[in-house]
Amino acid sequence: MADSRRLLRHFLAALAYRTQKALRGAAPEFADFRAAPNVRTPHELVWHMTGLIGYARTMLHGGQFSPHNLAVFREEVARFHQTLAGLRDDLGDPVLLAEISDEQFLQGPLSDAMTHAGQLAMLRRLAGSTVASENFTFAAIDASNASALQAEPAAPDPWWAPIGHHRCPDRAILTSVLPSNSRESMTRRLIMWNLVSLDGLFEGPKKWDLDWHEYVWGDELEQLSLEQGKNADALLFGRVTYEGMAAYWSTAKGAVAEFMNRVPKVVFSTTLTKADWNNTRLVRENAVSEVARLKSAPGKDLYVFGSADLSATLIQHDLFDEYRLCIVPVLLGAGTPLFKPDGERKRMRLRETRSIKSGGVILFCEPDR
Repeated sequence: MADSRRLLRHFLAALAYRTQKALRGAAPEFADFRAAPNVRTPHELVWHMTGLIGYARTMLHGGQFSPHNLAVFREEVARFHQTLAGLRDDLGDPVLLAEISDEQFLQGPLSDAMTHAGQLAMLRRLAGSTVASENFTFAAIDASNASALQAEPAAPDPWWAPIGHHRCPDRAILTSVLPSNSRESMTRRLIMWNLVSLDGLFEGPKKWDLDWHEYVWGDELEQLSLEQGKNADALLFGRVTYEGMAAYWSTAKGAVAEFMNRVPKVVFSTTLTKADWNNTRLVRENAVSEVARLKSAPGKDLYVFGSADLSATLIQHDLFDEYRLCIVPVLLGAGTPLFKPDGERKRMRLRETRSIKSGGVILFCEPDR
């Protein structure tokens, strides 16, 4: 790959980072904040930024790109990051021939989009929720990551504080400037969601032996899955579960499939070299520290599906905040246990139970800390 292409891909990752820096922790009403007549709202800006990146893609694919307006800001932001990831992949494809030079990509649509990321940060200040400053030279920007899951500031300016406040840690800064009704979104929770047999197994004797899920699957579980999706910022997977999920959902149809393919995903693996499923980021290093970092960021919940090995590690380090288990009335007799014995008793508190017409029972449990 040419050095100029590597630089452009890094620029796209920096654009993703700065956009999320400007949006992270914003109150829900920020999406429609209009600073003055004829000034774009954040929702309108992100839509425009998607159009700019999509236009850049037409320089490689031909045709035209005119994104329709999405009514939900969260979906607009997700589409922007998906379009970024698409352009990143395009720039790494040696088969695609561009109609413009790499310099023109940079001076045109990419620089324009970066300008609007700065406008988002300025609108935060005008809306009364200033974004903490940092030295972007040392930001933890990963050229392979154009998703909404971006690192926290690695070099926040030590002198920065919002007007009328003393210097405090970044998380406390965000809490001090957010309206009280939005502070609940400051802390992400990590939630396990799995179907499990009466004998404690989450798959049968063979890998992906899951046909017994059909015993309880129906409208109620599908609706629960969609409801959970509305409160999810990302899905976390171990390698084996990720590969199976990607193979199935990439070609599936329906509302759940649309959610699974759209939502940001993180796969933890020391053996994978790439993660091709849409909107997926590969983490090859310490899963515990990365999950702890993701939890410390403001936003909605994080979910783990399947992934028994990853879950065992996260359980060992007490990172789960809730366990949602649908008990399926079946004895599998053999298979893979959801919970691996680690020699330590962990007391749980049953928060809720929910019976479904198909015969399953959903347990909502929280660690009794």
